[in-house]
Amino acid sequence: TAEYVHQVVKASFGQAVKWGLLLRNPAEHIIRPKVERRAMTVLTVAQVGFLLDSTTADRFHALWALLLGTGMRPGEATALHYDDIDFEKGTVSIHRTNVAGEIVEGAKTAGSVRLLALAQGTLLALKAHRLKSARPFGLVFQSRVGTPFAISEVWRQWTRTLDRLALPHVRLYDTRHTHATLLLNSGADIRWVAGRLGHTSPQTTAIYAHVTPQAQREMAAMVDRALAR
Repeated sequence: TAEYVHQVVKASFGQAVKWGLLLRNPAEHIIRPKVERRAMTVLTVAQVGFLLDSTTADRFHALWALLLGTGMRPGEATALHYDDIDFEKGTVSIHRTNVAGEIVEGAKTAGSVRLLALAQGTLLALKAHRLKSARPFGLVFQSRVGTPFAISEVWRQWTRTLDRLALPHVRLYDTRHTHATLLLNSGADIRWVAGRLGHTSPQTTAIYAHVTPQAQREMAAMVDRALAR
């Protein structure tokens, strides 16, 4: 992005100043590019159910189930090894990430290293994926030659799935927003959701929450009940 390029250029020139290659940083007084926040979009409960029911035979079904069922970042999900999943206890350990097709040990932040409980449907999808896999070891999600997926390829497959099912075009990362929204609108404590997403602060998690029309109606009903005499 323009903001990222600005940060890199400014930092590079700053280092050159420290090394004595430049007298001053030419990027020091450049106006920082304005960042326009793109509105987050999410799938509804019915749309999530339809997508998962319609992709059970697809190669990427387990990945969609994992992303929507845990709120994991795509880079975290595509870096998982089978050793990270406890199929008996129904948990998954997150401690590495996929960066441009390279698996890197460690996570985005300290809070990103976490242990998640898996929903029964997600666990069953992962078990079925392993049974059908030609390589039931190492990376859970891998290319046909055994290499890590590039996130761009996963994004293309996600878009094709949405197109085929005539579902709204939500970004791959919006699976994370969808998961948070479903939990918060179901009454989950925002602190619990923050921990599940790997956020260090619930304030970050609040950005991911989207109040659905159904939740709006329920809150309106709460007002009616509170004011009833």
